[in-house]
Amino acid sequence: MRVLFCTTPGEGHVRALLPLLQALHARGHGVAWAGAAETHALVPVHLPVPCFDVGPSWQSARFRLFGRWPELSAARGTDAAARIFPKLYGAVIATRMLAPLQAALQAFKPDLVIGENAALAVPLAAQVAGVPHVTQGFGMPLPAHRVEEAVSHLASHWRRLTGEPPPPDAGLYRHLYLDICPPSLQPEPLPASLPAHALQPGDAATTPPVALSQLLPGALATHDDLPLVYLSLGTMLNRPELLRTVLAALSGLPLRVVVATGPDVEPEQLAPLPPLMHAQRYVSQAELLPHCQLVISHGGAGTVYAAAAHGLPQLALPQMADQFVNTAALEHSSAGMVLLGAEQNLYAIRHAVQQLLSEPGFRSTAARLAHEIAQMPSADEVAQQLERWIEDGQQVPLPPRPVGFKQPA
Repeated sequence: MRVLFCTTPGEGHVRALLPLLQALHARGHGVAWAGAAETHALVPVHLPVPCFDVGPSWQSARFRLFGRWPELSAARGTDAAARIFPKLYGAVIATRMLAPLQAALQAFKPDLVIGENAALAVPLAAQVAGVPHVTQGFGMPLPAHRVEEAVSHLASHWRRLTGEPPPPDAGLYRHLYLDICPPSLQPEPLPASLPAHALQPGDAATTPPVALSQLLPGALATHDDLPLVYLSLGTMLNRPELLRTVLAALSGLPLRVVVATGPDVEPEQLAPLPPLMHAQRYVSQAELLPHCQLVISHGGAGTVYAAAAHGLPQLALPQMADQFVNTAALEHSSAGMVLLGAEQNLYAIRHAVQQLLSEPGFRSTAARLAHEIAQMPSADEVAQQLERWIEDGQQVPLPPRPVGFKQPA
């Protein structure tokens, strides 16, 4: 089987697809990658995967978005995603992905296309090519009205290529949806008519343990009597001033702290740091989280799900997009706390951290969430199901998604 993966720019969107790509490759299938050139570097170097340059870079997409709709550059808070998503992913990214994606399909000739649910060009390109496609979530399912507004920007392309208007769901769910959102974090039940199948979030997969001394400088690795806190604000809006506020809040507490500054902040911008705090651009979550006792983050789906998979309490400081929905679900589950806007100050952060580390209820709830994620089908199990699904003409009934939270035995 030949499978083409397609993604929009944005590290969280890319990394969500990689476990299934690796699983299909390991099972002997031919896989290829289609995305902005900057995404190619995130595909594991040990995989001989053909890469197709499809769509604009993240920086180029934002430049075009704010150039056309300058008022959106000031969008903040909970309404920012509703205002930005349709134009960014529909009008800007999808329209520029479509033609190169069609060319990639013609060149690679896949039996299946797998795209994440912001890659709105995938359903149209796959339909024109006569190839079945699967949509994989990069977080929670997108609100239906947001998808419908986004695909309206592709209406002329749908009419030109199919003679029909675009479907309200952009065609994302025509064949199959792979849902990585744990049931306890679902904002609402998915429609019963949606052909969906659960897929364990990427960092939930078991990885060989790595000694802390291989990951961190000496003092951080040896003081294992102190809780280890992982701090990350992601890769899109990792503001140094907020990082400094969090570090100031943690200063003086009996903790060890590891900071992932992301691509836009030099670790030196946070200097000087106390001996038990360490900053670097990138941290392997899969390797570090087994050693942690608490995660402080922006609330991106990748970080929230990874921390949940390891049973860790979380403090979320959402900044944009779906982070507000992710973190509201996290707080509702009682596995973490959320601070919004002006609440993201030194005193509130310090108090929240102390509460999360001292009250056992947060850790016990986080452990139950980790158990729930562990019960979700792995990437290898889903790869096997996709094999049968394609072989039998997309007619094989897939195992149902979990429908509720189950306590561990």
